[in-house]
Amino acid sequence: LLAVNCQTGKAVWKQAHEGHMPGYSTPIVWEKQLILHRYGEITAHDAVDGTRIWSVSATTSGASTPVIGKDVLFVCNRTNFGEPDLLAKLPDFETLVKQNDKDGDGLVSESEFPDNLAIARRPELEDNVEGAHFLIKRFFQGVDRNQDGSLDQTEWKGIVDSTSRFQEHKHGLVAIKHVGENDTATAQIVWQENKSVAEVPSPLYYDGRVYMIKNGGIVSCLDAESGKLLFRERLGAAGPYFSSPICADGKIYIASGKEVITVFAAGDTLQVLARNKLGEQVFATPAVVEHKLYVRTVKHMYAFGE
Repeated sequence: LLAVNCQTGKAVWKQAHEGHMPGYSTPIVWEKQLILHRYGEITAHDAVDGTRIWSVSATTSGASTPVIGKDVLFVCNRTNFGEPDLLAKLPDFETLVKQNDKDGDGLVSESEFPDNLAIARRPELEDNVEGAHFLIKRFFQGVDRNQDGSLDQTEWKGIVDSTSRFQEHKHGLVAIKHVGENDTATAQIVWQENKSVAEVPSPLYYDGRVYMIKNGGIVSCLDAESGKLLFRERLGAAGPYFSSPICADGKIYIASGKEVITVFAAGDTLQVLARNKLGEQVFATPAVVEHKLYVRTVKHMYAFGE
């Protein structure tokens, strides 16, 4: 975490993170504190010197940027493995060897390891979408702890046990309230929604409601104060979702990775107003400036207006 003087470009202070995993979300300012969402936690830091003030542990990869509601912080905590109940049931080592050990050495080498065996799958995505499935073979060298080119029973047990632990943890959209001053500050989770949690897109807070979009085009709308689910439905635009929802003129705009921007009315029920197919993939979040909607696709920048 680095603070830089805007005029000179010189570093004012720097705070190192003790964890070993990267984070992807953008820091935000809330209650005069810097909020970070990163692997395994949500933390608050003093803007003056970067001192860590409070933290909330979470089962999360730290991909989604938090958003601020009315005195509440909303964060989508989700792991790379997706919904806990969608984690694969892995075979035991004896079965793995029986099915794949071609040279009879009682181990499974990288060349013998099955290409399609996954820790988790994203069933709402098509097979040809990059990252649709968390295939173990892609990370074989990390699983092969002794680096001998093969998996033994102990190494395979480590993968099976890790998967079991993820099934026990529940990620979710959390609502966090800030309590106290900087020297005694804490934070508490006031409600949590564990189903259909967005992985990369940030949630959207608007008019007392929180919206989030999941891969496959599943949109959820919750009451911001209580966490009550108001609706959860498919938008009719499938595919991966990396772009965050935005709001303008009482309408919600959500862009899918498969070329479609869906527009629906803000409210307690889903009322789709339009589905606009651009013919190009969209991964960036649209922006609204001076009555124009700006959309960056993989090939062009578009400005839509009257």
